[in-house]
Amino acid sequence: MSKILIIDDDISMHELYHETLSPSGYQLLDAYNGKEGLAMIEEEEPDLIILDMTMPEMNGRSALIEIKKRKKSLPILVISGKSGMQQDPEIEMNAQVHRFLVKPPDVLELLMAVEKILSQSQKLSFSWIGQNIFGCQITRMLGQGASGSVYEATLGKKSVAVKMIPGQKMDQENLERFRKEAKSLAQIKHHNVIGLVDVGNQEDHYFIIMEFFEGGPLEEHIYAKRHLTVPETISVTKQIAQGMQVVHNEGIVHRDIKASNILYNKEHDWVKIIDFGIVRDIHSEASLTPQGCVLGTPYYMSPEQCWGDQNLTPQSDIYSLGILVYQMLIGDLPFVQGSPVEILRSHIYDEIPWPAYVSRYVPHFMKTMIDKMTQKDIEKRYISMQEVVDDLDYASQHLS
Repeated sequence: MSKILIIDDDISMHELYHETLSPSGYQLLDAYNGKEGLAMIEEEEPDLIILDMTMPEMNGRSALIEIKKRKKSLPILVISGKSGMQQDPEIEMNAQVHRFLVKPPDVLELLMAVEKILSQSQKLSFSWIGQNIFGCQITRMLGQGASGSVYEATLGKKSVAVKMIPGQKMDQENLERFRKEAKSLAQIKHHNVIGLVDVGNQEDHYFIIMEFFEGGPLEEHIYAKRHLTVPETISVTKQIAQGMQVVHNEGIVHRDIKASNILYNKEHDWVKIIDFGIVRDIHSEASLTPQGCVLGTPYYMSPEQCWGDQNLTPQSDIYSLGILVYQMLIGDLPFVQGSPVEILRSHIYDEIPWPAYVSRYVPHFMKTMIDKMTQKDIEKRYISMQEVVDDLDYASQHLS
């Protein structure tokens, strides 16, 4: 019997969920605020969470961040009556959020969503935990996304991360992307870029074995602190830029630099760049992406990327890094309102919006750097990541 934890302060919604889901044999657990829900997650170990966004004590957005820290493989169904909430980055970019429904939900749609999520989740969790993949003993799931799942495993005496992609998701284009990610990682040797151990396929699944890095996504750290300090932002940015300079030296454009693709170990002040699934070799004439097809995450995409330009240069990654630096300092992304198409349009035409209070804690040189990194005109941006590193070094020397 699957356990479903309902976290919602509205008693009438609990009644609706019980009336709709109990007859199907689900065991329903009730929590009426975010803090109570988090406690029940640890005690009851539910199979699915139905989460409201607007609650007292701890709202749904804060609860999402905490759930991601504690239970990265736990699926979530978000239900909210707040218009536009589904476009919140923490919801839209969270792989644990499988569906978003508007409150009050249609009961048939609710039932079908719950059945589908639980079916997919149980199949994934059963498949690989405890299995042996080319000498790697799978121990736990680290995360789950649209293309596959990432697990922690042991290989001899060391820990590794195993990215698994189901064969049914590997059409010819995705297979080429998979091989390209593996090839890209194999080429790059740098302490700020995740290292490759092995690649292969088993039981109609494709896998990449990578070094295991003890750190969480940078986005979690940003959301937890609301924004990073200037010295911390400089250190993280410099490490990303150094790693990306090596990537660019290999003729590779990442195309998806964002907070969730940066692992961060706060204790050791160490970052690792991950997820090279949509990279492009700038020396190759062949492209896996048809002209005009947009790949990447809208919140971080360069103007030329928004246009669907396939002849991307390292300056596109510099633009994305500039957006990430803004996010680290401000605590939010510059363009978040509207549909994905409207966000793409903002990257193409709109200036980066700076809050009025920004001058109180963001030094002028950091604002100037971000403005230069995010210029619409490629010719006005930094030429290379090394130039970004050089300016950060100069800034660090004069930061007081």
